[in-house]
Amino acid sequence: MEPTQYYEIARRTSVIRWHVEEQSWIAPLGLLGELGSLATVLKRKIRDRFASTRYDTHMSEELADLLWYAVTIADHHSFFLKEWPTPNSTRGLFEKIVRLENKISSYLVESVAGPISTERAAELLSNIFTELANSAASLGLSMDAVAGVSVSKIESHWLPDSSRPAEQFDRGFPAHEQLPRQFSVDFLEIPHDEGPHELIVSMNNVHLGDRLTDNNHRVDGYRYHDIFHLAAACYLGWSPVFRRMLKRKRKSDPEKDNVQDGGRAAILEEAIVGQIFAYARQNKFLAGMDRVDADLIKLIQALVEDYEVSSTEPWEWQEYIVESVAMFRKIRNGFTGQIVFNADLRKMWIKTETSEH
Repeated sequence: MEPTQYYEIARRTSVIRWHVEEQSWIAPLGLLGELGSLATVLKRKIRDRFASTRYDTHMSEELADLLWYAVTIADHHSFFLKEWPTPNSTRGLFEKIVRLENKISSYLVESVAGPISTERAAELLSNIFTELANSAASLGLSMDAVAGVSVSKIESHWLPDSSRPAEQFDRGFPAHEQLPRQFSVDFLEIPHDEGPHELIVSMNNVHLGDRLTDNNHRVDGYRYHDIFHLAAACYLGWSPVFRRMLKRKRKSDPEKDNVQDGGRAAILEEAIVGQIFAYARQNKFLAGMDRVDADLIKLIQALVEDYEVSSTEPWEWQEYIVESVAMFRKIRNGFTGQIVFNADLRKMWIKTETSEH
């Protein structure tokens, strides 16, 4: 990929408001952060003796992130590369990373001291791009390849197609073995003067499992956690737990029934919901947030690696997590009512007399 093409993609995906002083440090801090991540991956490889089979992937992704921040800064300074720099060093990777850190630090130090002229910015940034090319070369990567990795990551994380219906992993199976695409679920809170409140979840007047409580010493609303399973069916087209509730396992295909719809898959989904809930609780249940940390997405992707839902894009996990936690926030304090789910629209909403979608 040519630099001009990459600049345009980076420009379209940047939300940095450079005229706001605090915002103007996002990209420079991003350079530092990604450089630290690059060093950490190399450290773990050396310390753990190739323990990570994803070393090459991790390194190329960190270089790709570094490239995005470097190009975003260069674009801000009106420094445009016509072609990617050619590697000019035969040093080892560790030495190249140290030199890259030195060039990044030089830019940061001068940035802190005051405004940098266009000419000086071009010189400093040119040095950063050259050291990036040198580091990439140590991994057998060209700058074209690093840019390609970056674009793939950008498209999967930052360019969602929310108008696309949720995946239908059970397409082609009998109707009684398919998750519903449009459905409504009723929540009935049963308060008690003594003891924990209970929740009954039902669909078409049939209870979905037992009565639920928070199962905790403190009231945290976890009895409403089925919203995460229902939302998974709506936004991801996947939920072994909901499938078991409805008795819609794919019995016509023994392998699907045993693996994709089996007990292990259901436990895996519960583990994912537990991770999401813990993350959300630590972050005020995402109030005022429209994204979650990439590390959470990476953890989930690692967990589902051997399952059909592994094809789900990072932006789809982002949307699912943000929307399901937002709904949980609305209902966690004693909600009684009906929630409507539509997997074709990738939407869910609380049903009211006037609600239409």
